[in-house]
Order: sequence, then C-alpha cells, then structure tokens
Amino acid sequence: MTGFIFIVIWIWILVAPVVAFKARRARHLPAKALAIGSIGLLLVVAFAAVFDISFIRPEADVLTWCAAYGAYCYLAFSPVLENAKIAKHAVRSVALVPIFCGYALGTVGVPGLGLIIADATEPPIQVTRLERGVVCEVNLWGAAMTDSGYIIRASRRYGLFLERTVTKVTVNQSAGDPEMSCADLLNQYAD
Repeated sequence: MTGFIFIVIWIWILVAPVVAFKARRARHLPAKALAIGSIGLLLVVAFAAVFDISFIRPEADVLTWCAAYGAYCYLAFSPVLENAKIAKHAVRSVALVPIFCGYALGTVGVPGLGLIIADATEPPIQVTRLERGVVCEVNLWGAAMTDSGYIIRASRRYGLFLERTVTKVTVNQSAGDPEMSCADLLNQYAD
C-alpha cells in the first residue's frame, strides 16, 4: 500500500498546480464558488490538524491532504483577484513558494519523499486497546542513515472512520531516550 500512496502523492504534487491553473479558466464552474469551497476545505483540514483529528485509514488522510493541496493550488491561481492587480501579484508571489517547493520535492527530492511516506504509512508494530474507544499504537520511524526510534500514540476512535490523538510520545532510541510502553503512556496521560 505504501507504493500506491507514494505514487498518488508524487503525481499529485506535480499535477495539482497544472489542474488548478486550468480550472481557473473553466467556464462551467463559478470561480467564487470554487474559491469558497477551497477555503472551506482548507479550514476544515487546518481545524483537523490543530486538534489532531484524522482518519483511521492512512489512505483517507492522503486523499484529504491531496484535496487540500489542490484547493491551495486553486486559490494560488484563483481568478477572484483578477481585477486587483497589486493584490493578485502579491498573493501569487507568496502562494507560489510552497508550490515550487513541491516541484523540488517531486523531482530531485523523490528519495526523501519516499522515506517520509514510508515512515508515515508503515503499519503499527503493536496495537493495544486501552479503554473504551482508546487505542494505543506503536510505530517505528527512522532509517539506517538517520536517527531511529518509535512513536507511541494513544487515540480515541469515533465510529469507523475518525480518530483523535489524545497523547503521543516520541522515543529516539539512537539518542538513548528511555524506553516506554503503552501502559507508561497511559499512566503519564492519567497524571
């Protein structure tokens, strides 16, 4: 599954700005409605990020982040500011910086992108049900040429799709951090 997620993200990083640029000229789609929808999507994704809310399945998170990047790209090229020349140029010059960084990541940064995606989508090595609706997961991170360790994360699940991270601890084994377990994390959270 990691390979599929990598390909989706890699292609979307390269294609989303082109799709967004073309969408600004679409006559059958109202520009203001697309801009409002894009802003709404970005606000929902930002709210979820601030409050550590995510989907249980990493594929759903990937699709959500891809949609948010597409919305961001659309707003960068949005025709809403066409009449305000100075504002249009100021907004676009600032908004294009992350898009150019995405192109760098999608071309020369492909190996790094692959390592990041592999870490982020690796299934947990341990899953423990702690209490009603709370699950503790242990995920490994790192590579041979970098530090490595694991993340212990307790999340409360809401239905079949959403979860919210309650607490999280990163253990850097390369730096000699003390070992932790799900029980330790739960005790630390209860205090």
